[in-house]
Amino acid sequence: MPDSNPFIMKNIHAFIGCLILLASLSWAQGSSLKGKDIPALSALLRESPSDTMRAAIFVRFSYLMARNAPDSAVYYAQKGFDLAEKIQAHSLAANAKLCLGIVERRRGNNSAALLLNEEAYIWGKKARDLSLQAIAQGNIGNIYCDKGDFMNALKGYQESSLIFEALKDTANAAAGYINIAALMADNLKDFDGAIGVLQKNIALMEQTHDFNPSMLLALTYLNLGELNHRKGENETGIGWMLKSLQMYRAIGDKAGMADLYPTLVRAYIGKKEYERALHYADLGIQTATELDYRDGIIENSLCKSEVLRLWKEPEKALEILQYAEKIANEGDHTVYLTEIYQEYALVYKDLHQRKLAKSFAQKAASSRAEMDAVNEALRQGIQGGGTQPSGQAN
Repeated sequence: MPDSNPFIMKNIHAFIGCLILLASLSWAQGSSLKGKDIPALSALLRESPSDTMRAAIFVRFSYLMARNAPDSAVYYAQKGFDLAEKIQAHSLAANAKLCLGIVERRRGNNSAALLLNEEAYIWGKKARDLSLQAIAQGNIGNIYCDKGDFMNALKGYQESSLIFEALKDTANAAAGYINIAALMADNLKDFDGAIGVLQKNIALMEQTHDFNPSMLLALTYLNLGELNHRKGENETGIGWMLKSLQMYRAIGDKAGMADLYPTLVRAYIGKKEYERALHYADLGIQTATELDYRDGIIENSLCKSEVLRLWKEPEKALEILQYAEKIANEGDHTVYLTEIYQEYALVYKDLHQRKLAKSFAQKAASSRAEMDAVNEALRQGIQGGGTQPSGQAN
């Protein structure tokens, strides 16, 4: 499970997704499908495999097509489910429902996606497969979060993470706890509760030997930094942010660093340490530019504009803001225009250009209202899509 708040906590709604576990197959059979593309799977179908393998291949087709060919994904998931139900392959039936749920959620059909994941959970229980149950509950949490039903989202995330923790699947448990903390902080305003969850998450990951927790730890440290900053405890918050930055640097995650810098900049703005804030804003722009990471360039440029404006250099702030607007209009980054217009209004106010300040304030309000309407439409699941196959494998 996934916003205009500049201090929105980082979550990982995509982390708990549809995992094609193929638990009803033997290990050798299940492994034989991993990494195979659609032509290779089509070749396997022509070999007239068992019904179990056919169902598994159909589900795998669906998973591979879910992003770029959703109608075909629905077609093959349904074929896989029908065959799995016929032969009582419960795990495969659950996976098929999970795939269908992914497609419907991407289409904005949250009600359908919710029902499909609830059915996946039931099939997972029939299969006595706790992993499938945990995945379905995590997806249910994501969907309720999309719908704005945060208490039910919290229940889904909690059940998912507890199951993963019981299974010693620390990676997915930790991801779930990050989502829980983000939801508690951003939507329920329970900062102390969120901090408690994240501290538990650190203890959980520090005890694991099953995977390298560096990325998840860095994200947890960053969220702890944001939470403490939002509580007004800037020194503590900056300490966690710098610890996160150190870990991102150690693992070479430049995208993570680019995402972190705006949070650190705003924390230093809160302390009125504008020179340090400007230093990290420049590092953020440089890092994002090296990656051609447009979102990162825009966010860090907005932060730099804010620092320069507060530092009583509105002309320089205007220059960097115009650069951010140019980047936003070059691609699919118009989600930032509300913040850009708002910052323009403040800069022009400091430049004593009242007409321009008023004009951009009005544009910011109009853009915000438009985005709110879009978000509400997505929550209500208004968007739809067809279910006819757009291409079939023989």
